[in-house]
Amino acid sequence: MDKEATNSDSKHPENPKPGLAERYTKWASRWGPRILILLFFLTFLLIFNFKRVFIFIQPGENGVLYRRFVGTDLTYRYTEGLTMILPWNKMYIYDVRDQEVTEKFDVLARNGLLMKIEISIRYRPHRGSLPLLHVNLGPDYAKKVVIPEVKGKLRYLMGQYTPDEIYRSQGLLVRRAVETAAPELEEKFIVLDDLLLTRIELPERLQEAIEKKLEQEQAYLEYEFRLAREQQEHVRKGIEAQGIMEFQTIIETNSGSSFANYLTQLGIEATLALATSPNAKVVVVGGGDNGLPLILNLDGKESSQAAPIQNLSTNTPPSTITKTNQLSSTRTPNHALETANLQDLATRAKWKFKQTPALHDLENNP
Repeated sequence: MDKEATNSDSKHPENPKPGLAERYTKWASRWGPRILILLFFLTFLLIFNFKRVFIFIQPGENGVLYRRFVGTDLTYRYTEGLTMILPWNKMYIYDVRDQEVTEKFDVLARNGLLMKIEISIRYRPHRGSLPLLHVNLGPDYAKKVVIPEVKGKLRYLMGQYTPDEIYRSQGLLVRRAVETAAPELEEKFIVLDDLLLTRIELPERLQEAIEKKLEQEQAYLEYEFRLAREQQEHVRKGIEAQGIMEFQTIIETNSGSSFANYLTQLGIEATLALATSPNAKVVVVGGGDNGLPLILNLDGKESSQAAPIQNLSTNTPPSTITKTNQLSSTRTPNHALETANLQDLATRAKWKFKQTPALHDLENNP
């Protein structure tokens, strides 16, 4: 009986072995809080050092890695994209595109005159030597090397010329400054692309003197061209006078012709052109025998006895002219004196206008 009891106790013990769920519950109750604290601490560290671990290199930039326990990595240059580093290391980002810096400074010319100039420097770091540039110069390499080097070269070159020479040869000075500064910057792992001289400020009095000098030079050139033009005009007028003289000689040498007859013919043609024009016209007729208008009359002896204004197409008697003159004289001061003068002029004319041919007679007998 005792043996049977012992066997039954061995098959059904009072404290059986715990199951998997029970063991996990015990483990979680013991280590769970500690694990949660550790995860929280790691998450906090990851968030706090996110920017130190995950490095984003933007387009046109390169990076140089500094390892805190080893030093700067001189064998590798980090390019664009995402890079992961240890939080105790540091990544230095450099802009490797063309950069520009503007600088203003004073320069002494050869004669000791102070000038103010403004330059624009275009440069960029040498990409393959970026780690060496970081070790030797650092991120502020432009202030340490580029600007002082270019300013020193320009001061040295401009100190050998006068302000007038500098004002006229800016391109030459800039080119020589680039040629002398570029090799020295290349040795320091910097590429000098271009140098621009954007502004030169001379003293006010000197600038006014230079402007006046340039104005006088342009005035001198203007007078040279003017003299040349006058010489050509002199030649032209000589040729024109020679042609007129030959023309008159040809007319005078022809039998039965004279230059006065030629002028009379021109006067008749002008009168015909005036008569055929569609506009209304009033012509002052001369007192000569040729019957031309006063402005074309060749006989100057009777010009003082020219008749008053009348229409060529009508024969107005002297009495009508006298009445017209009397009416017009009432509109002016001293009309009595003017009326007497007009009446005397009409009496002396004695129907002189009846001898003047009409326009249709001129057309039939040119």
